[in-house]
Amino acid sequence: MQSPPGYSNDVSTIKRLLKSLYRLKQAGHKWYDTLVRALNGLDFHITYADPRVFFVHIGKHILILVVHVDDCMFTGSSMKLIMQYKQKLNAYYALTDLGPVHWLLGIKIMHNQATHTISLSQLTFIVLPALRSPARSDLPRLM
Repeated sequence: MQSPPGYSNDVSTIKRLLKSLYRLKQAGHKWYDTLVRALNGLDFHITYADPRVFFVHIGKHILILVVHVDDCMFTGSSMKLIMQYKQKLNAYYALTDLGPVHWLLGIKIMHNQATHTISLSQLTFIVLPALRSPARSDLPRLM
């Protein structure tokens, strides 16, 4: 690693980075710490069960935020609160709202507004490996 212009290139000196660099092992920890500070500013708390799940109680309502790397998903008991907190979080980070979730970590999520149900399907974890199986030579290979 070379020193920035204007700094000594002496190999016996030690330089301290003030910001984490992209693709370093510590960059994920730095991002998480930054995110936690921002969410604490919005009164979110970390769940005991999973450090990637945050929640906040507002009156009789609850808002839950699930974070995976740089993707996140809001859910809660009030659509109005979800929209408000999306705007608040957008003040910290530029967000892209992709609308209702349909896929999350390879799991298909289906909403039925009429029956107020959510169904989860992991069929892709069953079908795709079976299609790739060498024992199934009668099926076309996926490339």
